[in-house]
Amino acid sequence: MLRAAAKNFKNVAAVSDISQYKPVLEELEKNKGFLSQETLKRLAVEVFYVTKEYDNCIYNYFKGKEVLTWNLEKIMSLRYGENSHQRAALYKRIEFNNVKFRQLQGKELSFNNLLDLDAALACVREFGEPAAAIVKHASICGVGIDKKLASAYKKAYLTDTVSSFGGIIGINRKVDRETARQILKSEFKECIAAPSYSKEALKIFSAKKNLRVLEVDFFTRDDSKDIRTTQFGYLIQDKDTLTLDKNSLTVVTKRKPTEREKRDLLFAWKVVKHVKSNAIVIAKNLSVLGIGGGQPSRVGSVKIALNKAVKTVKGGVLASDGFFPKEDSIKVAYKKGIKVIIQPGGSIKDKDIIELCDKLGITMLLTNIRHFRH
Repeated sequence: MLRAAAKNFKNVAAVSDISQYKPVLEELEKNKGFLSQETLKRLAVEVFYVTKEYDNCIYNYFKGKEVLTWNLEKIMSLRYGENSHQRAALYKRIEFNNVKFRQLQGKELSFNNLLDLDAALACVREFGEPAAAIVKHASICGVGIDKKLASAYKKAYLTDTVSSFGGIIGINRKVDRETARQILKSEFKECIAAPSYSKEALKIFSAKKNLRVLEVDFFTRDDSKDIRTTQFGYLIQDKDTLTLDKNSLTVVTKRKPTEREKRDLLFAWKVVKHVKSNAIVIAKNLSVLGIGGGQPSRVGSVKIALNKAVKTVKGGVLASDGFFPKEDSIKVAYKKGIKVIIQPGGSIKDKDIIELCDKLGITMLLTNIRHFRH
């Protein structure tokens, strides 16, 4: 009946949801019993969506298998995809809460910009404190948290000043004048995304016409699935939203961490979750010193993270997204001054790794949570 009514939408108002009652009644009262053609068409569109989903349910039932249907609505065309010969556009899934954003200035967003923005925002959303992250080619270059937002950004930038050139910035607080000045002082950046900006900050950014400035809704959580394409088909999984309860941490060595070390460990663990596996993060005083990721060996990532560190890592902590299959990573880190490590555990070599840590005077904590990112 709804479908039949919607086909005759120019003459019939097809009301398909209780949420439509109030606006329809208000318009009828306002227009002396009439609805506009625009309203009638909008009501019909909603009906066809409902009946389409109903038909999908029937199809799934008779098919006897789970059949997924994606309702994707185009938001904007992009200049091109990852490369200039690839066409691309941004879509949103109608059924899910997609994070809303508004571009305040700058050039048109690119495919790669959006991928980097996604990585930067996912990282800074981990923190309750003022936080900043810089991403380049989907890899985190630096992260920092502090009581002052400008100081948090400075920490993030100093992690790797070379790699952050042309990077994407994610910030979880309103950008003030001081932070805006710090950003412009830190060489060329492609984009910045934050919940809001002060008038002074926007005026400062306006001097860089090509800088893309985005206002992002930090209150909406994207509740869609993580979907990837392969030559074998589509891989669909829940997003990795699991957080670490600090009370569930297990200290497995004789030496216990200090309170400062605990804060750095939790900070490093939140960051390592967003680094490509095998992921290693070295941190100190709530700033990242070195990052190693995307390597086929864990010890390779450890060496990269240690070599990336501009400052001494002595007194710092090391976070690993997966367990240590061999003792080599521990020995390499120890030689550079690392004496506090956090990792998931779960290797058949755990006992040997823990014994080595006790022998070297290293503190080790297990999370029993793995955060691989392929």
